[in-house]
This record gives sequence, structure tokens and C-alpha cells, in this order.
Amino acid sequence: RRHETAMRELTKFEKRENDMSIAALEFLFEEYEPRCFLFPVFELARRLFLSSVVAVFYPGSSQQVVIAMFGAMLSYAVYAYFEPYMEDNDDRVSAVAQAQVVLTYFAAVVVYVSDETQQKQSVFSSATFGVFLVLVFLSSFMVAAYVILLDVFGHECLRRAWTWCLGALRRCLKAAPKDGTTQHQQGGFPGNHQSNEATRPGLPRMETSILNDPDAVFPESAECDSE
Repeated sequence: RRHETAMRELTKFEKRENDMSIAALEFLFEEYEPRCFLFPVFELARRLFLSSVVAVFYPGSSQQVVIAMFGAMLSYAVYAYFEPYMEDNDDRVSAVAQAQVVLTYFAAVVVYVSDETQQKQSVFSSATFGVFLVLVFLSSFMVAAYVILLDVFGHECLRRAWTWCLGALRRCLKAAPKDGTTQHQQGGFPGNHQSNEATRPGLPRMETSILNDPDAVFPESAECDSE
């Protein structure tokens, strides 16, 4: 049955491409499958609802945000069910973007309730929740970037790059000191065990015991005292 549906959609797509009478309107539906050629109307209604119509319902209240979240959830369900785009990657990015809108409205409800109840020490007022919001806002961009890289380089190349990055990170973690001390605190860098006084040209090498003795008198100091 899925094969028959795919063949029927392919036939519709070929007829749409060869129909010159609708060539001027192709920019409206070219990214959608033939069975979803009316999806631009739904997309327009969705944008108007979330940007303009919601502003009329209970302005400045939590009910307004809840109504907007309900509309975003309905939109997510419609996009996830129909998968209207020609490319499967576009459907995936669209699903992530719709989920991002739902989570954004959910975060708005949580912040509004926290402010109204004056719960300043709740988990939704912490930095962790802020990091969660940043990840939500960047989710669609990261998925879109991954899809673009996947189309350009291929799955195998990305898998090798990811494996190399993990290996490099693992080597860096192994090379880092485990006790939290730096190489300078552990006695200098490897191969630099000699002091600067001993490596300066023209100066005699001194014993460590003399250098560490505060009462030791050096030859230069003795000559200055005699003068």
C-alpha cells in the first residue's frame, strides 16, 4: 500500500511540474508534496494565530500564554502527522522547530507562574533552566546545520569526524593532571630541570646547598665588602 501511495504521489508531482498554467504560482507550493498543496494556507493561519490573534485573548495574563501554547501544540501535531514537505530532512527540521515553539511557550508559562507566586529559589529561576532555554532556542539551528553538513559531506565523513573529535577529547583528558596541579607546580616542564643560574653562559655552576643557604657568602659579595 505504501508503494501505491508513493507512485500516486509521484504521478501527481510529474503532472504538477509539467502544468504550465500554474507555473506562476509554483513558489507557493513547490516545497510541499502534491497531497499537501494547501498547506501554505494552514501555515498562514498558524502564523496569524500565534502573532496576532493571541494578542486579543486575555492580554498580559497566563491564559494568553496557555492559549498560544495550545495552538503551537496543535500545529506540531499537524506537521508531525502529515509530514508535508518534499524532502524528509525538511520534515525533521520542521518537527524540531514546532517542538521548539511549544517548549518556548511552556517556559513562558513557567516563568510567569514563578513570578506571580514569588518563587525566587525554584528550579525554574536557576541557571540550569536558563541553559535549558538556550539549548531550546538553538535546537532548530543545530539540527538544520547537521542536515546541511549531512547533505554536503555524507554520513560516513561526519561519523569519522565525530570519532576523531571524541578521540582527541579523550587524549586531552588523559594528558591533563588528575590532582589539579600544573606542570609548573610539579617542578617545571619536562627537560627543564636545571636552574637559570646554572644555564647562563659565563657563570660557574653552583651547588644546590649553597644556593639554598641564606647565610652563604658569594665571592662577588666578599670582594665588594673588602673594598
